[in-house]
Amino acid sequence: MKTYKGMEYITLEEMEEYGYTSQPFGEADSYRMIPLTTEQAKAVVKSGKSLMRLYPDDTEEYVDTDEAFQNVLDDDMMFGLEIRIYENWLDKIYIDFHLGYA
Repeated sequence: MKTYKGMEYITLEEMEEYGYTSQPFGEADSYRMIPLTTEQAKAVVKSGKSLMRLYPDDTEEYVDTDEAFQNVLDDDMMFGLEIRIYENWLDKIYIDFHLGYA
């Protein structure tokens, strides 16, 4: 894990070293994962978004509730957010801000 301006983050290289390659063969780029720390993952779940619990055998599991999040917590874990979900979330934030909903 690295730190930038006091914020911890996980690099794509660290995610791949963990065993998750981020893009299954033949999948579109929008299904690639952005690796998240446990604290970042907790914030995503609390905001109502789904994320993935990533496993070192290159598999994943959807986590979409706080209860599901609590059930998958352990010491050696990694989470990811699909790029398509992240981009949709950013679009909504941008639109809400510019329309005065934020």
